[in-house]
Amino acid sequence: MTLHSARQFVVCVGLTLSIFSAADARQDKQVIPKELREARSAYLMKSGVDPRLLDRFTKEISDWKRFALTDDLKAADVLMTLSEQYLEAKGGQPAPVMIVLTITQGLGGPTLWTDKERSGVTTGAAANLVKRLKDRLQKADK
Repeated sequence: MTLHSARQFVVCVGLTLSIFSAADARQDKQVIPKELREARSAYLMKSGVDPRLLDRFTKEISDWKRFALTDDLKAADVLMTLSEQYLEAKGGQPAPVMIVLTITQGLGGPTLWTDKERSGVTTGAAANLVKRLKDRLQKADK
């Protein structure tokens, strides 16, 4: 490994850590709206993410038992949407993909929660998104 490539590696690792640290800090300060704290049912919008990721997210939400997933959008207290956000590719590397969880008060309603996690079925993106939501809602319930 050359000195130049070692520096690039250190910079990449540093930037990655700072992005995730900033995201964690934002989540800790994010106010949890009453509508999300009181929500008990959710409609999951299937918006083109990897079906395996969607299955894992559905399992994590179901196992938590905080929200009953419904197929009726009008009957749901909140709408959960998983989407992909492509970041800028650097240095010939593939563009990183972030999975974005957005929870709104119905279709076109105000955003109640948003969070991002680096993509990957095997990286635990779905579990991490649900865990952070669970942690914040449990803090808000106290």
